Amino acid sequence: AVESMIKGVPVVSVNYGDVAVNAGEDFCVKDYSDMKEMILKYSSDKSFYDIMSNKEKERANVLLDADLELVRIIQEMDKREEQCAL
Repeated sequence: AVESMIKGVPVVSVNYGDVAVNAGEDFCVKDYSDMKEMILKYSSDKSFYDIMSNKEKERANVLLDADLELVRIIQEMDKREEQCAL
């Protein structure tokens, strides 16, 4: 999924599992029937495809940004320490 995202190919996933987590909420559907509809929309609506392609590239950059992830992890650790101190 992430390789497709880097290339700007929008991912379509059901809303659970590792692909869904990587793809993000905007690229998830509730079932395989909705997945088919979304794929057809990508193939018939160039403007929609382009918008979602750019969103997907941005998401891939965030997922692969090690510095940003390190900051997120530290923030989460700080948050959990504060909760434990209460």
